[in-house]
Amino acid sequence: MRTLKEGRFYYTLGSFLGLALISQPVGAAGFQMILQNASSLGTAYAGTAAVAEDASANYYGTAGLTRLPNEQIAFGGVLSIPQTKLNVTSATSTFGTPLTPSTGTAKPSSNGVLPFLHYAKRIDDNWHFGFSVAVPFGSKANYKNDSIARYTTTRAEMKTIDLAPSLAYRFNNGLSLGGGVDALNMLTKIDTRIGTGNVNTDGFSENTYRNWGLGYHVGGLYEVSDCTRFGVQYHSKITVKTQGESVTQFAVGAPVTTVGLKANFDLPDTSILSAYHALNDQWAVMADLQWTHWARFKQLVTRFDNGTQLILNERYKNVYRVAAGGSYQYNDPWRFRFGVMFDQSPVPDANRNIFIPNQNRILPAIGAQYRICKTLALDFGYAHIFFKKDKNLNVVAPTVAGIVPAPAQNLQGSIKNRLDAIGLQLTWDIEP
Repeated sequence: MRTLKEGRFYYTLGSFLGLALISQPVGAAGFQMILQNASSLGTAYAGTAAVAEDASANYYGTAGLTRLPNEQIAFGGVLSIPQTKLNVTSATSTFGTPLTPSTGTAKPSSNGVLPFLHYAKRIDDNWHFGFSVAVPFGSKANYKNDSIARYTTTRAEMKTIDLAPSLAYRFNNGLSLGGGVDALNMLTKIDTRIGTGNVNTDGFSENTYRNWGLGYHVGGLYEVSDCTRFGVQYHSKITVKTQGESVTQFAVGAPVTTVGLKANFDLPDTSILSAYHALNDQWAVMADLQWTHWARFKQLVTRFDNGTQLILNERYKNVYRVAAGGSYQYNDPWRFRFGVMFDQSPVPDANRNIFIPNQNRILPAIGAQYRICKTLALDFGYAHIFFKKDKNLNVVAPTVAGIVPAPAQNLQGSIKNRLDAIGLQLTWDIEP
């Protein structure tokens, strides 16, 4: 029989694997999110660091704040509607005994709204201030407590909020520079069931991680002419040294125990190069090239207050995102947008499993802006994300010397993903 120390550690193991998250990231590789406004959703986020059409420039291309003539607020949200179907061909309980039946399907509940708020204000002819509340990383997937996947995970949620003040300065030669601080709060919850296959006697493991991390962002904008401009933006690595607790009940009626834990999350740095060109008074085109330093996400290390430690090798790889889009000014109130994005997955094939159903994706998008009056504009965007079906899922709990003598949990099968994103944004020019 396992000791309490071994049991708590082992049952936390299945949940901790879910830190890579059992869901579809919305709009970017890994669990990164690019959906920080709705105005760029329609162009598939092409030209993000160069367009600089509203206050969201503070997040995407800080130097672009210098193109905004007025004090402005842009706020709204993007509704993420993922559809995931997990087809299980083989599954075992926590202790490695085959489930009866050991095949079946599971569909997580993963819908969520990603809110955003951006503010911009001209200080004088050269200096500009910006502030953003954004959600740069996150994911969500909740499986039912009687799901065939319950011994792997029942809840996997990551929530982040980034508070990002900035300053930008405009030089007289068409060059603008900007930068600021990122104060990021992270809350992660990972839960799983514990048992031998009888759902009526299952126990549970509930794990919570939370803390703040600090980073920075810098950007530049060069306006070649009134029609053409190029932008760059860099968001630094952020390390969040989380603290939390693992609450465990081995079975119905058994004692509930709690142990403290610590885990460091190395969130990757990102570099973006963007271009924008107005063909005439109606048509404009834009493009993006983004590089994300996911290789920083090599390991997840959890240290428990009881002295045990768990190291999970993730071995993410660096990836690129490319996007191209355009806009058409139909008349004074109406502007239409379109675009397409290709986004690489950072997850190596050998590490891809139920926790990380992350594949290369293609995102076509459309959008529109309606100017309600001189000071108010409403933006709408829609995108559908196509994922390649993952046919070779294989989840095995890793061996930990001295604690877990051999892998026990096992789930095999395939997973199919699709995702729709719908965004709305209201932009208010406070000083027309």
